[in-house]
Amino acid sequence: SSVHGETRSVPDAIKPAARAYWVATGTTDLIEQQFTNHRDQAIRIMESLIREYRETRLGGLDHDLALSNSQTVSLKLPKPNMNIINSGKYSAEGMLTLCLFAGYLTHKHPDSVCIPNHEVYNVWCTLFTRTLLGTGFTERADVNAHGSLLGELWEGKTAILSSFIQEAFGTLTNHGKYKEKEYANIVATVLTAASCLGALSPPGQASSHTSHAVTTRENHTGDGQCDHVMRLYSTDNKPNQFGVLIEFKLIPKDKRANTGLHETLAKKALDQIIAKRYPACLSGCTERLDIGIAIGSNALHILTQLYKLDAATRKWIPVECLTSSAS
Repeated sequence: SSVHGETRSVPDAIKPAARAYWVATGTTDLIEQQFTNHRDQAIRIMESLIREYRETRLGGLDHDLALSNSQTVSLKLPKPNMNIINSGKYSAEGMLTLCLFAGYLTHKHPDSVCIPNHEVYNVWCTLFTRTLLGTGFTERADVNAHGSLLGELWEGKTAILSSFIQEAFGTLTNHGKYKEKEYANIVATVLTAASCLGALSPPGQASSHTSHAVTTRENHTGDGQCDHVMRLYSTDNKPNQFGVLIEFKLIPKDKRANTGLHETLAKKALDQIIAKRYPACLSGCTERLDIGIAIGSNALHILTQLYKLDAATRKWIPVECLTSSAS
């Protein structure tokens, strides 16, 4: 590989070249090329970095951070390794080293790395969304508009959410072999990307209200484990008061043309949220959206149900829409 058209093979030569490239050009082309070559692995690395930054650095600053995922850990880099530059094979150490030398990461501990500051964090968010969803998709006005997805969820609709999920599957290479939990993990990644784009922020509000939502995966609540839990802005712009519960069901490989079954499975997922009392984890929320997703390869069916908390009875009341302006 080359930097500024000059072939390099020694780590000491790569370090200043990579840093100079970033400082001089202000672009991320050098990093993005490696992410393109190793897309699936890069997506996992970027999500880990972004989630850790949000939970450890933004958790004390922002009031709209969703419940933390206790499984988040620092990315280890015991010894810098530039092998990724000299071979076409994937190397986690090589990819992290390149980002470290280019100034996109810093040492958190002697053997681990993290995002250094909020300015670079914003760059990582851009890299992440481009790699997962593609530049063309992230520049679409309907998905990139501030609050586009949150506004849709307030109305119980799922067109934008479906677009996010289907676009992500188009970039991943082995989704046809995924199990239910793996599909659920991908959707969590997609929701992180949506948050990076500002799509989960309050519509019509200033950028200072940007949501840094992190989904809690396999949240223990009620009589079981809800696949995903998020706390977002409510329709009166109060952080953490709109709870989103998501449950998945896998569509069998030999049933992916059976659309009737898809709806049945999505309804089963939706019913499970009530049957196992998953809303018990939403203490403090005044609005709620239950989402049941049937999923498998390119097959996707989503059902939703909105609720408002009755202040007098403290019971969840089903509603058609949370916003008065929706048709």
